[in-house]
Amino acid sequence: MKNFKRVISAVIALALSASTLVAVSAAKFTDVDSTNYAEAIDVLSALDVVHGYEDGSFKPDGEITRAEAATMIVGALNMMSDAQAAAGSSKFTDVNEKASWATGYVNVGVAQGFINGMDDTTFAPQENVTYAQMCVMLTKITGYGDYAESYGGWPTGYTTMAASSGINKGVAVSNDTPLKRGQVAQMLYNAVTTPVLGISEYRLDGNSYKKLDGTGTTEYKSILSDKFEGFEVKATVDSFPAAGEVKLTNVTSDYKAATDADRFFSVVPTAAVPGTINKAIIENGVDLSAAIKQQVRAVLFVDNNDKVHLVFATQTDAVETKEVVADDLENVNFAASKQIKFGSTKYTFEDAVTIYVNGSEFGTVTKSAGTYVAATGAATPAGATIDDKVETILNAATGNVKFAKVAPAATNYDTIFVDAYVMGQVTNVAYKNETTTVKFSPATNNVGSYKSIVIADNDIDTDSVKVNVTLDGQAIELKDLQENDVIAVKTKIGTGTTIDAANENITVLVSRETISGKVSSIEDGTGENAYVIAGTEYSAVDKATVGLKVGETYNTIYLDSFGRVFGYNDEAVEDAINYAILAKVSDKTDVILILPDGTRKVYEAKNATIFGTGEGDMNALEVVNGPIATVDTDADTIFEPVVVPATVLNCVVEYTVKSGQINSIKKAAAGVAFTGPYKESVSKVGTVGIATTTGV
Repeated sequence: MKNFKRVISAVIALALSASTLVAVSAAKFTDVDSTNYAEAIDVLSALDVVHGYEDGSFKPDGEITRAEAATMIVGALNMMSDAQAAAGSSKFTDVNEKASWATGYVNVGVAQGFINGMDDTTFAPQENVTYAQMCVMLTKITGYGDYAESYGGWPTGYTTMAASSGINKGVAVSNDTPLKRGQVAQMLYNAVTTPVLGISEYRLDGNSYKKLDGTGTTEYKSILSDKFEGFEVKATVDSFPAAGEVKLTNVTSDYKAATDADRFFSVVPTAAVPGTINKAIIENGVDLSAAIKQQVRAVLFVDNNDKVHLVFATQTDAVETKEVVADDLENVNFAASKQIKFGSTKYTFEDAVTIYVNGSEFGTVTKSAGTYVAATGAATPAGATIDDKVETILNAATGNVKFAKVAPAATNYDTIFVDAYVMGQVTNVAYKNETTTVKFSPATNNVGSYKSIVIADNDIDTDSVKVNVTLDGQAIELKDLQENDVIAVKTKIGTGTTIDAANENITVLVSRETISGKVSSIEDGTGENAYVIAGTEYSAVDKATVGLKVGETYNTIYLDSFGRVFGYNDEAVEDAINYAILAKVSDKTDVILILPDGTRKVYEAKNATIFGTGEGDMNALEVVNGPIATVDTDADTIFEPVVVPATVLNCVVEYTVKSGQINSIKKAAAGVAFTGPYKESVSKVGTVGIATTTGV
């Protein structure tokens, strides 16, 4: 049984080091997508046949040597372990002297018959490989070498057979042209995916050969299928059972034999229904979100555990999509107009809208009797209006949101793809019986109703369950979480209150970052959850829940992994003396102040009793925190609304705040602050402007 992902040995690492390359596994390269070689490079990367540079690039226009090309071919034959065993010395003296890391690969190439060398003792390992040289090596590994000799041998016979078999597809250059890295990858990919030439009949006067292309009763065989259990297919992207997985239907392939003997299809969970793959693990960062319900051409592999992996896909049907930034959400108005507004643009939707969250189907909502209600999806409560459901999902979204017109007859968008994290602050972490339980206080605008994570050690990093926890970019264990950590959990959204192994793929971003400072303003009325704290603007996970107040100072404000305000611990910092206009004392608990910037501020002193010291000018209007028993019970004003004389109302007072409440308040001393009535229309006390006077 063939290996899907092979571990790079010390010999491979040495080889890569010698050619200044490092492996960039399971990820697309930064400079490949716009080239004609993207499919070839991505698939060969998944095979560990080709590798990129430290900066994440592949450099498809870079040069490549004969030794490097030989190494790639050995990798494409899945013979890395053979190369390790064959390392040591080579029959070619210049390999020993100038490219000793390549001895094993060159030796395997000689043994397999695709390497002859420049002569008996010279290989020229550091010279650039040419088009004709690649044609020779690739024609031989696909079984067409004898035919190439009959067509004239070097170089015409080999280049002719390379063209006839499709090995040179996408690479049109002259025989002596030094190839680029992308061109070599393309030719190698052509070679491993083309049907090989096999012996159909053994005869004394010469064997009979036949192309193993799967036609009729002929078996199908390519290097990809034979060495890696890999296959090219056409399929429909049906759904995403979990994050990082895709269900494929209508699977067709030239490689499928007349019977179900082909192992590739025998491992499909619904083997009795040919053409359906219930679960394929998505590799290489492939994004299929825009291809939902559409046909794709894909490359799949089967690993040693009979798991199917999708490493490349290209969409063959066009679907109109629009990608928007989640933070630009302004309002959701589905119930009335079936629209979502992002920035200044409105997007209109069909009567039925399917929502995918974190790659998994969350539910479908349809219009009924003038409103949108849940139609399908375990996570969508029956009777929930689309206005509530979509708004909740989009408010919890991070990154980009995709809209798509999936149905062939759709004139408006009918599908929404959202990445959304479950946000929370850890309240308790317990590790018992090799199981970690994390309880957290969730944000009110979360998708789902989760309040805890429960994962057993034995569940982590199995074939079906992945748990990745990071703090400041460094991996930690789930049990390393601490009280007050702010967590962002990306996972499959379902019912219930506990995230566990059933969620399968769980990513936890942990933040312990805090800030402190005075809140100077809040962005309101624009759909932006934003605060200005100590002169810096911060967005908020949910402003209504956070509840920071303008003019107050906080010593511990918690930020999430995206730099957003999640909550605060306590307003334990007592302000220095502040000045404001006392506009009203409405009862024993409400004080209304007009701040220096002209805004009104209401304090709800829930644990305080407001009282005065006399009926005079009340130079000491006070607020005393604590139980009423600490106050003189003979005072007439304890249980009745305070009657504040006109000499105090509309005049400047000085006050301090602690723990979100007025800690002390009194009329400002003469000569320090203003006297006279406050005129709201001109923001003045008497003739002095409140915003321009010292101390106010």
